[in-house]
Amino acid sequence: MTSRERVEAALNHRRPDRVPIDCSGMRSTGINAAAYGRLKRHLGIDGEPPHVYDVGQMLAEIEEPVRRRFGFDVVPLEPWSSTWRSREAVGQWKPVTFWDGQTIAFPADLPLELADDAWYLTDGQGNRHAKMPRGGFYFDGMGRIEVSPSLDIPMPPLESLRPPGPIPDAELDWLRERAKAVHDNTEYAMLGAGYCGGFSAGFGGIPWQDWLCLMVMEPDYCRDGLLIMAEGYARRLAQLEDAVGDCVAAWMVAADDMGTQKGEYFREETFRAVIQPAYATVCQWMRKHSRMKSFLHCCGSVYHLIEPLIEAGLDCLNPVQTSAANMAPERLKAEFGGRIVFWGGGCDTQHVLWREPPAVVAEHVRERCRLFGEGGGFIFCPVHNVQQNVPAENIVAMYDAVA
Repeated sequence: MTSRERVEAALNHRRPDRVPIDCSGMRSTGINAAAYGRLKRHLGIDGEPPHVYDVGQMLAEIEEPVRRRFGFDVVPLEPWSSTWRSREAVGQWKPVTFWDGQTIAFPADLPLELADDAWYLTDGQGNRHAKMPRGGFYFDGMGRIEVSPSLDIPMPPLESLRPPGPIPDAELDWLRERAKAVHDNTEYAMLGAGYCGGFSAGFGGIPWQDWLCLMVMEPDYCRDGLLIMAEGYARRLAQLEDAVGDCVAAWMVAADDMGTQKGEYFREETFRAVIQPAYATVCQWMRKHSRMKSFLHCCGSVYHLIEPLIEAGLDCLNPVQTSAANMAPERLKAEFGGRIVFWGGGCDTQHVLWREPPAVVAEHVRERCRLFGEGGGFIFCPVHNVQQNVPAENIVAMYDAVA
């Protein structure tokens, strides 16, 4: 099979010739830039220094020699503004020396301040808004979390809510051109992202801690506000379907973490009453009007939300955090296999990938492929991104084991 055929089979719960592999199809299935640089040296692949396309998470752009080496099947489709601040800077990079001595490259128009004790992201006028301390892995936001001393929870009138507006024509043209080039000149499947937000964190600027209370106190108000947002996202999905729907395998309808290590943020009953209708709006629109599958990124222990998400029409769940409570792969496959695509869960990044020897990593991955891959419905990627401290040998063992 070609990559596109392989992914399409898995998405439609048919058995492909092998398990499809996603590496960096979206910003939670990638590789940290420092680890990627070591991987390239381990493989003997020369060329450009790692390109950091996601600065906050320090994720590397995957190059074609690496993609071919491991048989990766999925490439991303996202707005240019996700990486660059200006259209003129697209494709341009500026190299710097990282903490470990290797060269990495940031987007050319990134306002980056390099100090001895830390690196800072600025707003272009010198005001710092994110910091990576010396020896750190990521840029962390520097804003303060304001907690109101008042017991009055803000509830903006629903009639004042502004649903997400249309995607500008210039951005649709960019996506259309890029999608057509990938579709016509390669055999890769595409995963689209952008223009749709999550629902579990609320709307209208309501602080998150207040939103959690409101979902219990005013469920109808919260549901109706989320439906307003969901209808705006559905209109955007209609634009995306018209522009790239014939080329793209799946589109990310939300990045919406709803679980901790031990359980969901809220009860299943609250999810069904407040949030599920919004998911049904966007997912059912896609099922009725698009061949693209709906994709949700949702970290944590979300076992009790999977059934209502399936009922809402969701097609693909990522990252399938199998180290969290109630998320054992055997249980997930037995209860939900054939009804939702597991886009992830292929390797435990929390306990296995970074600290076990390569042979153990490989056997762990083979077992996950056996568990999740039976009958299709599985696209391999580890649980979230490959982190900076993962040895190159373990990365090779993980991806080679899939084949």
